[in-house]
Amino acid sequence: YMSRKWRGGRELKRKLDDLADEICGRCAIQPRQWPFTAKVVRFMMLLLLTVTCADDGSFVFWLKGGAGTGKTAWSAKLVDAHREAIAAVHFCRHSDAQTSDPRRMLRSIAAQLRGSVAGFEPGTCDDKEGLEEMFEDLIAAPLRAADAPPDGKRRVILIDALDECEAEGKNALLDLVATRFGGGALPPWLRLVVTSRPEGDIVDKLKAFDPLEMECDKNESDARLYLRHLLAPK
Repeated sequence: YMSRKWRGGRELKRKLDDLADEICGRCAIQPRQWPFTAKVVRFMMLLLLTVTCADDGSFVFWLKGGAGTGKTAWSAKLVDAHREAIAAVHFCRHSDAQTSDPRRMLRSIAAQLRGSVAGFEPGTCDDKEGLEEMFEDLIAAPLRAADAPPDGKRRVILIDALDECEAEGKNALLDLVATRFGGGALPPWLRLVVTSRPEGDIVDKLKAFDPLEMECDKNESDARLYLRHLLAPK
């Protein structure tokens, strides 16, 4: 499902296999108990490799798919299994107006970065400031002063269901991501992972980042399998 070609296919396959084994081990899950098919396990591992290991110049990884294709489930599993790679996470919900408030998101991400990035100390600001000023004070400037991860690996800010943050015909979070998260505002060791439906406005604005894209619309059978797993008697 990749929109770009990977080099070193054998090495990538080996890393995927190793990481899949690691996740199963961490979660104490036997292969037959894994709620996704092997294809989806590889899918998740490819996402992780892309955003933390691949050196292809992509700043944004975009997981796109229609409703019910498992984007949020994959995001949650990625966060749960590899917390050390996640610097901050924000889950948008159309039924919760607070999650679509860009000011709340900035404060939440800043608070998470304070706990996950050495030397990160968010600046002070008030709600009277514009979003760009808040982004600079709370996130961009503190990141420039923070230390790079000592292990040399990249970290990730994950924003799930970006398409669900629209209110009154406007997606302020999308606009903030499109105008402030790129252009060298964040350090090279930090990447952005976004999940959403492939809607027109999102497609147009994320294209400016030349993102590495992955589609998940062909995994309905995996979604049904996962649902059966969740509903099965314990």
